[in-house]
Amino acid sequence: MDDSVSHVLLERTLAWINRVVAKFKQGLEGGEWKDEVSDEEAVNLSKDISSLCPLYGPKLYLFYERLYGTYYKHSVLPCVKNKQGEEMLRELCHRWNNHQHMVSYLAKFFGGLQKFVPELSFTSDEVCLASQVLSKRKRAGKYKASLEEVAMVTFRDQVLIASEATTALIKMITDQRDGVLVHES
Repeated sequence: MDDSVSHVLLERTLAWINRVVAKFKQGLEGGEWKDEVSDEEAVNLSKDISSLCPLYGPKLYLFYERLYGTYYKHSVLPCVKNKQGEEMLRELCHRWNNHQHMVSYLAKFFGGLQKFVPELSFTSDEVCLASQVLSKRKRAGKYKASLEEVAMVTFRDQVLIASEATTALIKMITDQRDGVLVHES
């Protein structure tokens, strides 16, 4: 594939994914969402992404990670941080379920990228969570970091840690041990 043609395909593909994911996020945030991507379109998009991986693998990987990062930072974290105690933990459960739906949904498109993960190398200006996960896995003798793992680590770092959910959970456990009635759902 010619570099200029592949670059146009890359830009078109990323723009299309951004539109689809924006609608998906609206659905997760309580709006009405209908999957407007037919099975055939999903297969074609997945093929486009796979064909772009040899030239643009790191860029696609970063794009994948940033889809989560931006959503968590701008939509999820503010909602979670505005709540306290049990209410915060319920919101986290809700957001974790949304996270799982998003991972499944994006897997339809980015499944082909997973094959290229072991071969990816990032330049110093592309340092990101994805490359850090890969480096840790390589040092541990595992050469394949899954896209799902990148999504999960992003959720952990940008939602769980940033929201101080651990503090809320420890407080609830302490309260329960001290005899305070705690709703356990």
